[in-house]
Amino acid sequence: MRCVVAIALLVAFGCRGPEVSAPAAGDGAALPAGSAARQAYWSERDITLDAWTVGEWAAVDVPLPICLSIANNSSQPLVLTLSRRTSWWPFGHVESAEGVLDVQRSGPVIGLGSRAMEERRELPLPEGNLELAPGEEVLLELDLDARVQRWRPYQELRVRTAVFPLAVQYGDEPERFVALDFPDLHVCLIPPSVLEASALGDWTAFDRCFDGPAEHLLAFALRYARLDRIRVTDQLMGALPGRSMPHRAAMLAALAEITGQEHGDHIDRWRSWWASREGTRWAMEMRRSLDPSGSQ
Repeated sequence: MRCVVAIALLVAFGCRGPEVSAPAAGDGAALPAGSAARQAYWSERDITLDAWTVGEWAAVDVPLPICLSIANNSSQPLVLTLSRRTSWWPFGHVESAEGVLDVQRSGPVIGLGSRAMEERRELPLPEGNLELAPGEEVLLELDLDARVQRWRPYQELRVRTAVFPLAVQYGDEPERFVALDFPDLHVCLIPPSVLEASALGDWTAFDRCFDGPAEHLLAFALRYARLDRIRVTDQLMGALPGRSMPHRAAMLAALAEITGQEHGDHIDRWRSWWASREGTRWAMEMRRSLDPSGSQ
């Protein structure tokens, strides 16, 4: 049986929201935070925690759907206490569990090189108890705001989610304090036009991107480099210095990200490296790393 709990959560990247700290583990029956003991607890009881999104690539400027799954594959009921009243009228107080969403984003910024940033946001949770009968699965659905700045058209995200219930009751066992650590999600954000063209394997779209906006050129180069790094690198080298300063900066940022080389904005150094034995050796290593599907 599958139960879906929808959560409306929008995380605006680059906007500093309220910082959320993961609650410390309690005394007594609590398991050490961040230890393998937490994973072992769920595994030994046949409770599966999973997470997924649309895939490895997603479009910027549209909500990024994320789904979290808690599946009770055991023969015992599972109860997660997410909120409870700790005192009564007229001094009523409701204690709530906490959920955290850690988002790490990285990628090149045109003219500034590669940048990385990490943000933590609160994950809203349903109220009351989350009860899972044997064989039941609960889905928590949420959306992330995937808008990015113009000069950061390509971003790699790592999303890590954890839920800290007030108590966990499994079968007849005593209550425990055990966090739920969901698998990390990795996704790259690119403009919709780049996503559509690359999904079709349309190399003519990549050829035309040199005449389009500089930020799209960077995104096209980094996406198509996953298909053929050598071809993209060779075309970028041949197109230097570019038709404008922004295009030049975009191509140099893409070359640094694709090759791992650090030649700054010195075009002669880039060309010398590409024509050298070192450049040839790099290209040979890339060819050897190609898999039968043609992705890198």
